[in-house]
Amino acid sequence: MVIFVVVMFLYLYSNLSIDPVIIGIIGLLTYLSGFNLILNSVLFGKKKYKKSFIGFLISRIIFAVLIIFFYLIKVQHYMILVSLLVSVIFHLGILYKYLREEKLNLQLRFDYSVLKKILYSSVPIGIGIIFVLVYDRIDILIIERFLSFEAVAVYSIAYSLYKIPTIISGVILTLFLQT
Repeated sequence: MVIFVVVMFLYLYSNLSIDPVIIGIIGLLTYLSGFNLILNSVLFGKKKYKKSFIGFLISRIIFAVLIIFFYLIKVQHYMILVSLLVSVIFHLGILYKYLREEKLNLQLRFDYSVLKKILYSSVPIGIGIIFVLVYDRIDILIIERFLSFEAVAVYSIAYSLYKIPTIISGVILTLFLQT
């Protein structure tokens, strides 16, 4: 999680027009929603659909109530994200409670030797992804730096029009290769 938070802040906060509170809330929402998905999957595997639905319903009711409350007291717009974060945290707690009732002991520990193996095998993929990201973004950054945002917009539209035929041809080729 530490690496996730550091990368998130370095990437998003490098553009100083974005509020770091909003960045943190969005990052936590993304991270905690993944945990909720895993816990929901466990409940689905145990065929406890009703408990999963009740947890989801309660958390969304909390979300709706908070949105109405924040709207009535006229707070800043990012409080909607805070409402969603509170809802996701409640959902996580409810799912954890239901899993404890099912006698599933969830331990949030990990083995450092397994972590070392995962990192060792994923570093080449991570380096490759970084190079692909740089390759995909460098042209836009150069145009933005030396020309203008309008030039970036025109370039992006033209590049999208260029990419559409390659995507369509890839889909068509996939269809022909399946038969």
